[in-house]
Amino acid sequence: MTVLRILFWVVLQALIFNGINVFGSEITPQLHLFAVLLIPIQVDRFVWLFGCAAAGLALDICTGTYGLHLLAGVLLGAAIPTIYRAFAPRDGYEVSDRPTVHGLGFRWVLLQTFTCSVVYCIAVESIASFQFHLLSAAVWRGLMCAVLTTVLVLLLQYLVLRSSKKSRN
Repeated sequence: MTVLRILFWVVLQALIFNGINVFGSEITPQLHLFAVLLIPIQVDRFVWLFGCAAAGLALDICTGTYGLHLLAGVLLGAAIPTIYRAFAPRDGYEVSDRPTVHGLGFRWVLLQTFTCSVVYCIAVESIASFQFHLLSAAVWRGLMCAVLTTVLVLLLQYLVLRSSKKSRN
């Protein structure tokens, strides 16, 4: 199911969201990260690395960006275990914890989504600019992309995912 979710969001990213430039600039939301960040917390770090790399490769194939998203995905996949450890609850994660607003709370999802978006978006923008004197502009675009991606991923968390809590009468 996770693989299909990632493929679905990669295709949506390639067909719809890559054509959206927000505020008349080159800031494009990276909404395929929504699916990548829903990979269960307790998986092995190689699953993260492979999942993020595969999502990046699929996006590169769909958009013709020649490894740009693959490299950013590998960087994100390598960083996610460290990011999750940094934002871990005091008692650690439980087996049943899901990386959603309903599972771990708004604050946790906000922090980890923004941090992962910063890593991914700055990597994409820095690699795309590929010139040292344009690095500051690339970092700025990466930060704006990360903010936009975080806001949209949080909205998707509330709109798409359902709470697993059962209502009591």
